[in-house]
Amino acid sequence: MATPEKCVYVFTSRLGCKKGVSSSEKDDGEASSMLPCFLENESSTCTLPSLHLKGACLKPSSSEETIKELKSSLEARKGTISFVPTAILQNVTRSFGNMIDNRIKQVHLCMLANADEKNKEQDVNLKLASLLCSEKNCPTVFTSAESSFRPLPLSKGHIKHVGRIKAVILPLVFKTTITINILGTKERKVTLVAPGTIVGTFHGSCTRLRTAELTLDTSAMYSSMKERCDDVVAFTFETASRMLRDSPPTYTVMEAAAVKQEPNASRPSTCRVKSPSEASVTYSQHHPVSPWKTCIPLIPLAHFLQRTIDHST
Repeated sequence: MATPEKCVYVFTSRLGCKKGVSSSEKDDGEASSMLPCFLENESSTCTLPSLHLKGACLKPSSSEETIKELKSSLEARKGTISFVPTAILQNVTRSFGNMIDNRIKQVHLCMLANADEKNKEQDVNLKLASLLCSEKNCPTVFTSAESSFRPLPLSKGHIKHVGRIKAVILPLVFKTTITINILGTKERKVTLVAPGTIVGTFHGSCTRLRTAELTLDTSAMYSSMKERCDDVVAFTFETASRMLRDSPPTYTVMEAAAVKQEPNASRPSTCRVKSPSEASVTYSQHHPVSPWKTCIPLIPLAHFLQRTIDHST
């Protein structure tokens, strides 16, 4: 490592990670395995936001609480720094996936509340609500995800000296791109972006990091997650509406998707839609990149309901 500035630049760029469901899309273990080489000794530390929503997106909460939870600190030392890229990517995908789950549940309850129980066969709300009632399938599946910490050119950074301690400050951009399979028929890529800064400190003439502190604008990250979540949920229900319009009336949305994927599959004889009490008991979703299972209270969102009805008519 020629200079401390170059050390900070390369260290930051190696914090990214890529994961996929196919064998050809594995995370870049070589890049992460080199991270310990950038730290001075075993006591050197690297701190950064965890980007993990443990519960804020699973219950009614203010934006401030959610942003604070995203900002919760993650600390690693020389022996554990190589695990950080994977941990960050898993935290982001799980947090974003839980956010999508929660929004879909909100729309689901709205549609059940506005359904016409006397006309189940023709009611659009009940047909679309069946999307969330499959125990074997889930409407959105993460098929791959990739994160990157892109440092800006060294000319954008600056250096500070305090005694024998040298601090290199460099701006960066954090980005996560997630590929989502919608109802087994369409794929959609979403990108979450947030600006940030890394401060690397060096002692004396050493060109290895004594400490690295990475901060992100978690307010911008939360806004990005929220906007992309709205897009995914709206697109999911638009896709479901089109599938229902193009499928026989006895099919549920997930049954229609299964038959489309498996031409020889047997035709379902009935369309069963769970009652609101059944649907609210539990809801599970499993993603290859980040699996989870949640049981969450449902909250109506009239905004999504209106968008769903508008697209289905």
